[in-house]
Amino acid sequence: MADETADGPSVVGEVKALVADPTQRVNLFDVFMRETLRVLGATGVDELPLNVTSLDAAAYGERITVIEGESSRLLAMLLTVSFFADREDHDRLIVDVLERLANARQAEGASTALGRLQLLPALLGLYAVGIGATAAHRVAPFARALASVEVPDGFHTSPLAEGASVHEVLHAATVGEAFDLASRWTPISDYLRRVVAPAAESIYLDGERLDAVFDDVEYVLGLVAASSGGYGTIGRFGWRRNRPERGARDRIVAGTSDELLAARLFGGARETLDETHARFEQHITETTRFWR
Repeated sequence: MADETADGPSVVGEVKALVADPTQRVNLFDVFMRETLRVLGATGVDELPLNVTSLDAAAYGERITVIEGESSRLLAMLLTVSFFADREDHDRLIVDVLERLANARQAEGASTALGRLQLLPALLGLYAVGIGATAAHRVAPFARALASVEVPDGFHTSPLAEGASVHEVLHAATVGEAFDLASRWTPISDYLRRVVAPAAESIYLDGERLDAVFDDVEYVLGLVAASSGGYGTIGRFGWRRNRPERGARDRIVAGTSDELLAARLFGGARETLDETHARFEQHITETTRFWR
């Protein structure tokens, strides 16, 4: 893939050059902040009001498509920097961007279907970071974001994996209807896999390789969300990696556990991680029993 977009030379190419040069730390920060603020402005209530009188599946899908389009460049940037990140300042930058996106929701109308979509850039950004970091076999920035970023909700906050989870942000049945995915077991997951594909081209990740990384990311998100005692979301891996392929899911935990615990997820305790893993696997088995 060439580092170009319809706008000319792609900002992704600029990110690749800046991230490789420690002397360009400030310029890298500026590039990300400008684009983050642009996305927040383009997807905020001034541009996308919440007081829509009629909201059917078509209108809901149109709103998602607008937000997706406005977020696409930042999505590719986050995926790229997460793949090449190898310094503390890279990790801090990634967390900073996700924190800003996670604080995007306006209080008025926040609980409505359109209000929840204000967190769609944060959800897409989280997936981008997870895919880039997982593909690079260095999940530290992903783990750090999951451990430190909180999503405000009135007088409370919740961890990123819960507050910006797929079912907190998107309505599965309506996504299925809007994007012709109603017959799928996991319409939101299938939709997100479709959305991240263009961004993943920035690191030449596609096809089965992208499928595998995407499944790993969703498994970690579900596992982290389950650590609070709830039920983690089951994505495409639920039918792509069924019980005979349990070993593939176990390898995800084995390959990421050190960095997840270093970020103080699961309280930094391997015993808690193991208990959560077992409970999540039981939930997957019970939920997907008839997904054949």
